[in-house]
Amino acid sequence: MSSTKITLYELPSALPNDKPISPFSASVRCALNYKNLAFKSELVNLRNFQSHLAQLGAKPTTTFPDGTPKHTSPTIVDATTGVIISDSFAILEYLEATYPDPARPLFTAIAVDRLAQAAIIDMFMPIMMRLDVRANFNTVVEADRPTWKARYLGPRSEDKSIDDLVISKDSEEYKLLLKKGEETFGKLSGFLGKAQWFGGEKPVYIDFFVLAMVSMMRDVWRKEWEEVFRKAEEGRFVRYLEAGEEFLKFTHPISTA
Repeated sequence: MSSTKITLYELPSALPNDKPISPFSASVRCALNYKNLAFKSELVNLRNFQSHLAQLGAKPTTTFPDGTPKHTSPTIVDATTGVIISDSFAILEYLEATYPDPARPLFTAIAVDRLAQAAIIDMFMPIMMRLDVRANFNTVVEADRPTWKARYLGPRSEDKSIDDLVISKDSEEYKLLLKKGEETFGKLSGFLGKAQWFGGEKPVYIDFFVLAMVSMMRDVWRKEWEEVFRKAEEGRFVRYLEAGEEFLKFTHPISTA
């Protein structure tokens, strides 16, 4: 283990151990574990995240719909170098440049990996956002739920309960989402071919992002995972997760902001 002093700021969830579920922060955690860089996670509640990150001196990565600056998870503070950086891909680029390890490269080619990440988001997110909003909502820390509902569901959630936004599991839309999910796992399996990892014999950033996305599906949409998705491609992605659990490992911090 290195002597680095890195803090990874993540959003807690209502899962056991407050386990963060964001695939973006989980992919950074994977990279830190894989490179054996010493770090600690600090959990910051969604309702406090903007003010907390601003106090740290982190730069906003985007804006809210009204144009105000927006801080996003993950963010790291590297006390080893004095650097504060947000955005998962930018963090990985920083780690690769600052702590190079020829035996454990994080990228195949940065431009290609950036395109691959965008493609994976396009495949998974439409399914995740519609499959079961209630399941997603239930993983949010209770005190953060009003903030989450307003921020991620937007105007369509005004004057509605979460149950009003859940699609029926008997509906054609729900069945189509399950089918698209199976097809997505099929596509990923095709891209992997006979290799264990997208990086071949060793995992790379895209593996960490896929591990994080699949882990989120397993932890949030448990019914759909058990009944459908874990069986896709003859259980290949169950084995994929098992191989990557050491990288996904989360150690609970002492306190939560």
